[in-house]
Amino acid sequence: MPDSATSQGLEHRLAFSTNAYLNFSFADAVARLAKIGYNGVEIMADVPHAWPAFLLPEQKQGLRDALAKNGLAISNVNAFMMHAVNDPRQHYWRPSWIETLWWGEPAASANLPCERALAPDRIDGQANHRGHAEGGRIMPAADDFRNQFDEAGRYRSGDGVSNVVFATMGGSRFPGRLHFKNGLCVRAELERGGDWGLPDESPLSGARFLLHVGEDKPQGIAIYEGRVFPLEEVPARKRDFLANVRIARNLFVHPRVEADSPSVDAATTAGLLARAAIWLTPKSVAGFDPADFSELGPARQQELQTAVQNFLAVAKEVPAQKAPTGAQYDDGSVAFLKVLQILEPYLPMSDEAGDVEKALRKVDFPPWMVNWDYELGSDSDGVAAVWVNVFADETALPRGQLGRAVEDLTSKIRQAFAGLKIERWPYIRLKTALEHKAG
Repeated sequence: MPDSATSQGLEHRLAFSTNAYLNFSFADAVARLAKIGYNGVEIMADVPHAWPAFLLPEQKQGLRDALAKNGLAISNVNAFMMHAVNDPRQHYWRPSWIETLWWGEPAASANLPCERALAPDRIDGQANHRGHAEGGRIMPAADDFRNQFDEAGRYRSGDGVSNVVFATMGGSRFPGRLHFKNGLCVRAELERGGDWGLPDESPLSGARFLLHVGEDKPQGIAIYEGRVFPLEEVPARKRDFLANVRIARNLFVHPRVEADSPSVDAATTAGLLARAAIWLTPKSVAGFDPADFSELGPARQQELQTAVQNFLAVAKEVPAQKAPTGAQYDDGSVAFLKVLQILEPYLPMSDEAGDVEKALRKVDFPPWMVNWDYELGSDSDGVAAVWVNVFADETALPRGQLGRAVEDLTSKIRQAFAGLKIERWPYIRLKTALEHKAG
């Protein structure tokens, strides 16, 4: 029995991993470990114990209750087992590797497959009256760099490449390029090192860099939906607002097609749409400030503000735990469609995203699913992935067979992807409709 031991005045308390109890529930596993005499447990973040995507609020509380009942502490979390997705590639053997952008921003926040450059050659620049010579090239001065973009952050030349010099807070400089397609940045390249981009060359979004532009202080830039802005000019609330609208847009359009069938009568269709209307919540336009859209011009800016206000007026009347009435659904739809019409240039969809959408529409989702959404991104190894957010009706979930149900759904999604030759790896995140609406 592994009793606590004392050595040189220090008490040693032992823990054991629930990984050894794959055939037991978490409650049974910790009860057995407590009976043996362990003081703590390593929680396996995988099925059947604590796979993050399957953890609903009551399941999280169940973990806490089991630990409290048996007097066990958590020593750590085992985050490299992935039986839940039956992943044969074993990209998860790097649980502690956190990829970073050049100035310490987590790559995951940008949803980009980022690499750290491996020992690129450092360069030293020499001043030039119109710019700076960096590694044999001319780097534009600050004003010249900014003038390459219009007020909306689009590259004025449309397609092309802008030579830049990436900088670090420590003062190092590395030559590189920003690549543009249709006025939007699709890739940031570091010579002799890594680059930032998605396989289908869809616009970069969420990336931030420091550039050396001939000033003592590096110039921070943010790239959002392919648009390039000086960092101080991109309010976080604008990024958050557009992200919220994008999610709501997906939730808005998906069930409209799901319910569009000649075999479904009008009343049933209306019920399905109302049940799936988890987009009709104030959360969908959270962060909106009309001042953040001055590039639209006063008239269009006012149209957007009015549309958002009309949407909020309806959304605030819909209880989080209930579906909207028919009138609320119709009024909310009119207002939200106006918001989407105005913001359409800010919400581009790449060709690959269109293929993913098409594939997911072919999936036979289970009846307990209310709605779904997806995000293109990368896993912890930088491999292209799709994060499928499945919103469930908490009253209809097959709680006893949830792991099996999600495993079957993952298999269906893979088959749909294979049919359209989509090579991205799908991951499922399970959420409840009430959780999303309550926000």
